[in-house]
Amino acid sequence: MSKKRIIGLDFVRFLAVFFVISVHFFLNTGFYDITLNRLDEIFLLFFRYLFYTCVPLFLMLTGYFAHNKRFDRNYFYKIIKIFISYLIIAIVVVIFRISFMEQVIGKKELLFSFFSFEADPYAWYVEMYLGLFLLIPFLNIVYDSIDKNQKRILIIVCLFLTALPSLINNFVIHGTYVNIVPDYWNTIYPVTYFFIGKYLKEFPINFSKIKLFIVGLLVLIIHSILVFSYCFGNVFDWGVIGGYGNLFTVALAVIIFSLFYDKDIKNKIVSSLIVNVSKLSLEIYLISYVFDNLFYRIIKLNFNTTLNYLINYFVYVPIIFICSTVSAFIINK
Repeated sequence: MSKKRIIGLDFVRFLAVFFVISVHFFLNTGFYDITLNRLDEIFLLFFRYLFYTCVPLFLMLTGYFAHNKRFDRNYFYKIIKIFISYLIIAIVVVIFRISFMEQVIGKKELLFSFFSFEADPYAWYVEMYLGLFLLIPFLNIVYDSIDKNQKRILIIVCLFLTALPSLINNFVIHGTYVNIVPDYWNTIYPVTYFFIGKYLKEFPINFSKIKLFIVGLLVLIIHSILVFSYCFGNVFDWGVIGGYGNLFTVALAVIIFSLFYDKDIKNKIVSSLIVNVSKLSLEIYLISYVFDNLFYRIIKLNFNTTLNYLINYFVYVPIIFICSTVSAFIINK
């Protein structure tokens, strides 16, 4: 008997890929260049940090699904499929960059760009994921060999290395960057999220959904207010309480995951749509570079107010998402 598919996990992946395209809206519309000096701009930060959980959600899903993966030949064959998906889309992206964006790319630079994951500028995730993929069987051995209390300590240590530095470092005081704790290891946040995903598989959070929602809302509000207060009168500062590994983003990603991972959707049409988008999430993400540049370069958007931002978001992000999904479906076939 085949194992029943948990639609809630597909819904989390659906949210993650939609959040990717949503957070790129801020990247491609000049949000990071505007001076934050109006209170209503807190709402933009609110949505930005909500969407910023996209990569953490993907990584926690990896930990959740790969919790029992072991070292064998069949496991590593999957790398070939991932790389082929990247390679096909990277070719499409390069053609788009040369023909539409009129970028000049030398032959050697073009060749090496495929193997340095720069042919598609969004492919940094593939480069990171392939490394994590190779480590997963060995990370599982480490995690599975210790008891529950040690697993908690392991995650706390990982949070200390990856989440704490991005929470309390990088503040500028009298023109000087201040680092309070060592931050050498903060780039291993994918491992932190992988272990969290495994832990949630084994020990799910049992709080009520309402309590989780309220806590998540408070986390978002506090995060947005803190960053706005620090950046007030200046442009957005990427380093302040930033990065995918920062503690606010960790907390919010865990809450969103816990809110929806066990969600059941009865409507067959809706559930089928979610499952199919979930299966194509990597391809949708990679090909979205084309449509981000296609729409945001052609259409001159007027973002004088927060309302302008929100209106344009609800117009263009769904369009880009649909175009990316259809293209990913065609490429996958």
